[in-house]
Amino acid sequence: MNTLSIIFVSIACLTTIDLLSDGSLPVNSSSSGDMLQYDDGTAVWSYFEQQYRGIWFNLDDFIPGEPGFDLVYTELWFYHDTAHPWDTSETHVEFWNGTSSNPQEFLDQVTVTALHFAPSIIEHPLNSITVESQFWIIQNTDLSLGGWPSIIGDHGGLPVVHSMVRENMSLWEPYTPANETNGNFFIRTLYDPWPWSSLAPQTWASIKTVF
Repeated sequence: MNTLSIIFVSIACLTTIDLLSDGSLPVNSSSSGDMLQYDDGTAVWSYFEQQYRGIWFNLDDFIPGEPGFDLVYTELWFYHDTAHPWDTSETHVEFWNGTSSNPQEFLDQVTVTALHFAPSIIEHPLNSITVESQFWIIQNTDLSLGGWPSIIGDHGGLPVVHSMVRENMSLWEPYTPANETNGNFFIRTLYDPWPWSSLAPQTWASIKTVF
């Protein structure tokens, strides 16, 4: 079993981020299914510093009491600003089971070709990734010399930390764009609803209010 040790720090994360050159942009999912996401749907920042950028998913935020299920589809969103050219469009995406304090059970690693402001899609083979009630999806930029491709994030607002960044052999830190409140990366995933009931529609406002 592989383990990524994680320690939260209280100080704001010093990051290398840029406002999108096109301004704030809406991001619509490419799937018509029930997508699990923490971003608020508006892309504001592109991020290109730490090697690891991840989201901790807690199914209690979406389907209280759900013990886990198979992932069938994951999408990540990136932004290629000509002022900060990528040295590669290839990136690794990792899947782990684990709690908010410790991504601890490695499940899979997939190589993805990042697209500019379009969904970079992973279609998971049947029964290939079974997650528990808490799991992580992490972008690992080890194929790049400069933290590319740059993932996009929202402006923040959720009271609970879900998106975090980490340099190799360093501490995990909350993703706080421009030293503001907790932001979230555009990493979304879709689950196999059988034999579970379909996810009731969740709005950003309801998730923000409750969690």
